[in-house]
Amino acid sequence: LLGRWISDLLRPGSREVMAIGFLGLLWAFSVSALVVLLVMAPSLMPQWTEPFHPATWASSLRNPWADVWMVNLSLVGDVWVVAWLGGLMMGVFLITRRWVAAGHWAVALIGVYALASLINTVMAGWVIESVPSAVPHPTLTQLPHRGFALWVTTVSFFALMVAKDLSARARKWPYLVATLISIPVGFSHFYLELASLPGLATAVALALGWSALIGIGYRHRARITPFRMRCVGVFLVSG
Repeated sequence: LLGRWISDLLRPGSREVMAIGFLGLLWAFSVSALVVLLVMAPSLMPQWTEPFHPATWASSLRNPWADVWMVNLSLVGDVWVVAWLGGLMMGVFLITRRWVAAGHWAVALIGVYALASLINTVMAGWVIESVPSAVPHPTLTQLPHRGFALWVTTVSFFALMVAKDLSARARKWPYLVATLISIPVGFSHFYLELASLPGLATAVALALGWSALIGIGYRHRARITPFRMRCVGVFLVSG
C-alpha cells in the first residue's frame, strides 16, 4: 500500500522525485508550524484590553483612499467567491475530462474548509479570551481563518496542477504568481480587521500542508499532459 505512494521516490530517474520530495518537506514544515501556532494560540490571540497589541495595528493603517482597494481585495478571498471559483473550475475539469484533477481538486477544497472548521471549533473551547461583544467582525476570532485557508489552498493547489506539466525550469512561475496573489488578499483581511495575525498564519500553514499532502497524491496519479492555457485563463479571469 505504501509502495503505491512512494514508488516515484524509489524509482531512479523519475521525473517526480524532486517534486514529491519537495512536497513532503513542505507538508512536514507546514504541519510543524501549524502545531506550534495552535499551541501558542492563547498568548498570540488579540488581547482586547491592550491598546498596542499587534491586532490593533490595522486600525492605525486605515485611510479612505486605501479602504476601497482593500475591500475589493478582501472580496476576492471571500468564502462564497472562492466557492464559486472552485465550482467553476470543477466544471472546467469535468468538461475537459481531467478526472484525476477534478477529484483531487474537490478533496483539496472541501477538505481544507472542513479541517479549518474543525480546528476552529476545538480552539474556540480552548482559547479562553474575554472578547467584547462588539468585535469588528466575527471572523476576526477565527483560528485559523477559514476563508483565507480556502483561498490559499485554491491558488496553491491550482499552481501545483499547472506546474506539474511544465518543464523543471518553468515550474517556479505558477508558485510565484500564487504567492503574489495571496499576499495582498491576506493583508486586506488584516487591514479591514477581518482576520488576526495568528488566524492568517495558521490558515497559511494549514492550507500549504493540506495542499502538499493532496498534491503528493495528484502528482503520483496524474499523467503528464499539457495543461490547457484556457483553464489558466478561466481561473485568473474568474478569480
